Amino acid sequence: MTTITTNDSTFAVLSQGIAVSPAGDVYVVGVVGSDMTTLVLPTGPNPPLPLPTVRTPKLLRISPSGEVTTLGIVQAEGGYGSVVLDPAGNVYFSNNSFHTIFIYSATTKEIGIFAGSPGPVFYDSHGLPSFLSPGSADGIGAAAQFHTPTGLATDSEGRLYIADQRNHIIRRASPQGVVTTVAGSTVKRGANDGTALEATFGPQLKGSAFDGAGNLYVTDAESHTIRKLTPEGRVITLAGSAGINGYADGIGVAARFNAPAGITADPLGNVYVADSGNAVIRKIAPSGEVTTIAGTVGSRGENDGIGASAQFLSPTGITRDSMGNLYVSDPFARTIRKITPAGVVSTIAGSADRHGVDSDGIGAAAKFNNPSAITADAAGNLYVADLFSHTIRRISVSGQVVTLAGKYADDGHVDGIGSSARFTSPTGISIDSAGNLYVSDSGNSAIRKITPNGIVSTVIVVGSAFSNSLPERLQSIAFDGSNTLYVTRGGGVLKLNLSAQ
Repeated sequence: MTTITTNDSTFAVLSQGIAVSPAGDVYVVGVVGSDMTTLVLPTGPNPPLPLPTVRTPKLLRISPSGEVTTLGIVQAEGGYGSVVLDPAGNVYFSNNSFHTIFIYSATTKEIGIFAGSPGPVFYDSHGLPSFLSPGSADGIGAAAQFHTPTGLATDSEGRLYIADQRNHIIRRASPQGVVTTVAGSTVKRGANDGTALEATFGPQLKGSAFDGAGNLYVTDAESHTIRKLTPEGRVITLAGSAGINGYADGIGVAARFNAPAGITADPLGNVYVADSGNAVIRKIAPSGEVTTIAGTVGSRGENDGIGASAQFLSPTGITRDSMGNLYVSDPFARTIRKITPAGVVSTIAGSADRHGVDSDGIGAAAKFNNPSAITADAAGNLYVADLFSHTIRRISVSGQVVTLAGKYADDGHVDGIGSSARFTSPTGISIDSAGNLYVSDSGNSAIRKITPNGIVSTVIVVGSAFSNSLPERLQSIAFDGSNTLYVTRGGGVLKLNLSAQ
């Protein structure tokens, strides 16, 4: 093996694949030179993030002698996958994040969209945009639909073959852009109720929780609904109307949510929801009546108070203690909030200073870096999955915050004790009656276990640990009280029997 060198030290590769012509020219998506581009990101419901500036990506040709030639500037947003040449010299390359295939025409010397288009933009509970797949559909050009078209190949007749990864199918496109499916069947997504095998879910299932009767509740963020899986295995929509976002109290389908995230339930069958997009906390009574118990729509902030006078920025995780107090993680504020049964909202840990690094301490002296999921033990201690810090934090009843496992800003997949363990973007957390924590380690596609004495182990790895598709990653996790975990990821709920592990 040898390393190909270029005559330009500013050159770097961005795409996952390359193509080589019969003459020995290499084609790749990369960067060269010093020109910069500011990313264009859609504006979400949460406070806007600073728009980053990146080196301008380009389609490049590298000659056998190392000379780099720019064939054209490509879209700066997203991640590029495969690059391939057809017999006529046309170059095809895929933008996996936007579910689109581009072509560089050997005739016109221009870059354009060959097939596919991005779906609707979804803002997760952290305010980050993700372009969802529009689905799976054959068609011509932009009318065709893909879900992460990672692999490309051409045949002698100039037809393009596409590994449509997240649709689990092989597609074929004619030189004219007519796309057909040649092998495999797609994964169904949607908002249909029915039996466990008939029901469909959206790609963002950010929260899950059990009640005392064995019902599992799931927030279906893209559908803006709350779903219920009964012990008999039937899925029903408890509240909200599929595909309609907004804000309205009411009964069942008359209520409206906006990207609901965390969820918890009490022994009486009341369900509590962190309505992230509306920045409020909602309650669903056993009758199906939805009310708002804290926060006011259109009034985002960090103020404590009673009921509607309190403010949230982007409430994400929610849990409940044995006294009926609710605890909410607000990642944009980097705080943990408490809501008493009387509706009094207070900040118990963290600081709204968004520029500090993580630190342990008491109350406001502690700092978090995007606290996402949260759970509580029988004694009232809280446990927080600190997403961007890649750590698990514990908050004692007295308000003392300590890092239980992982190390700040040091991600990875390492089992061990306390700070010697490593996580990558933990998104969900749950606890069993023995005090063992279970974490959906999203970036590693793994379920991790933390014993009461801080020993971290891997229970199971689910699918690929290298997926760059946000909806495919593990999301929330819930323990049913009988040695079974339920884990959500895009499009469905996974069931894991711990006694079989």
